[in-house]
Amino acid sequence: MRRIVALNERGHRIGESHPRASIPQDTVDLIFEYAEDRHMNGAEIGRELGLTKSYVSLVLRGKLRGQLPETWVTRYTREPA
Repeated sequence: MRRIVALNERGHRIGESHPRASIPQDTVDLIFEYAEDRHMNGAEIGRELGLTKSYVSLVLRGKLRGQLPETWVTRYTREPA
């Protein structure tokens, strides 16, 4: 199976392609959309998306999911038997 993964400047996987990523990029985009366009606070966004307000706060402050990809690479994985 072929996957496209995002890497930072050190060559580490980031964002949705990181193995410990707990939410998809679409949800991260929704967090920013709700905060900027709908003027919702962290608690309201958390209730809407089923996340904690502290997690939402970390995303909005750039502490989680705050890196931009330096490059994209193709990684191949084995198909499950």
